[in-house]
Amino acid sequence: MKVSVERLPNSQAALDVEVEHETVEDAIQKAYINLVKNVNIPGFRRGKAPRKILERYVGKQRLYDEALEELVPETYSRAVKEAGLEPVDRPDVDILQFGEGQNLRYKATVTIKPEVKLKDYRSIAVALEPVVVDQEKVQRVVDALLEARAVLESAAEDAVLEKGMFASLEVVSLGERKVPSLDQENYLIELGKEQVLPGVDTQLEGARAGEERTITACLPEDMPDDDLKGAEVQLKITVKNLKTKQLPELNDEFVKSLGGKSETVQELLEEIKNNLQRSGEEQARRAQIEEVNGLLLAQAEVDIPNVMVENKIDGMVREFQDTLANRGLDLERYLAASGRSLDELRSSMSERARRAVKLELTLEAVAEAEQIRATPQDIDDLLVDLAKRYRQTPDALRALFVQRQGGMEHLEAGVITDKTVDFLSKLASANAQKGQVQTQEQEKEEEVTS
Repeated sequence: MKVSVERLPNSQAALDVEVEHETVEDAIQKAYINLVKNVNIPGFRRGKAPRKILERYVGKQRLYDEALEELVPETYSRAVKEAGLEPVDRPDVDILQFGEGQNLRYKATVTIKPEVKLKDYRSIAVALEPVVVDQEKVQRVVDALLEARAVLESAAEDAVLEKGMFASLEVVSLGERKVPSLDQENYLIELGKEQVLPGVDTQLEGARAGEERTITACLPEDMPDDDLKGAEVQLKITVKNLKTKQLPELNDEFVKSLGGKSETVQELLEEIKNNLQRSGEEQARRAQIEEVNGLLLAQAEVDIPNVMVENKIDGMVREFQDTLANRGLDLERYLAASGRSLDELRSSMSERARRAVKLELTLEAVAEAEQIRATPQDIDDLLVDLAKRYRQTPDALRALFVQRQGGMEHLEAGVITDKTVDFLSKLASANAQKGQVQTQEQEKEEEVTS
């Protein structure tokens, strides 16, 4: 097989492919064997009609079409590998020559991955912000755990409503501007949270159980009825009963009731601190990576084919459909409810898709420049992690990826991307630290000379 390549503008390539006539004849013969099994020809048992008879019965062109359906995809796949191209779309194939005793010649024009021009990405400097977990942060988590298991108890008979206390209210709107949505027989509130309307809590403060108060409040501006937006209303509110919140005691018994790994207060505090440290470091790293990616994209130059953006949008729409399905919705109903068309939804994803494609291409270019590869050990480690997540064995997952077309290549590409991101993160941190040291040294020199 002979292959010649012509690079065209706009990330296009034209392959001129010539396949030897022996291979062509084998393909035609194979097409005959497959076709004769599925065609009923009078006077012959199925599969036994000679080739010449079959050609007269179905037409020689049908035999040629069958052969081309097998021959072109197979030889095209070999041709792009031989030429070192990475197609991102299906080719447009033009048959130039094909027939018995002839070589097959065709021209395949296809969109390929564009070249990325990297500038000085090795100078990117972004500090990884340090994470400090103090006692106050730990205490906030402890307070939330205690709050989640708090119980409400009836307040003393002579108690008055104060911030932090709970009250069961009966609310009735008065006058001409009645608001049915506010009328409730049992409205449980925590004073200080403004759960009825702004200003109501202040007017209820100091009330006792059984007390009735008529108060004035303003409705919010987002009311569906235009006449009620920002309108002043009167409410008759009866305080039916008062309750206080009782927090459990922080002791070893409480810790055990949580059902976690910790069994003592000290172990719980240490666990919370470690979790906060870990989540804080992950958040700081994500923030740093996002900033690094932004700087990386700003210095990279690449002309992105529209087909790559459209393909990315296709994937984003499928992911969105999956998200809706998990919530019991479908895309058609969502679009109807939101008043948007599918084209408008795709258009809203366009900028994000283009950025994602550019980032993928740029990270690939960095990986190639730095010779970052996925080792067999990297793949093994990833399969072990995935196996834990999906409760499978690593070998079973490997078999699934091998069976899936392009599965192992996709796995390898993911590893390379992760390693490239990690490389850029560490490089940016080192550059930032180096810059800080140089700044400090310069400041010392200026102090000495002054």
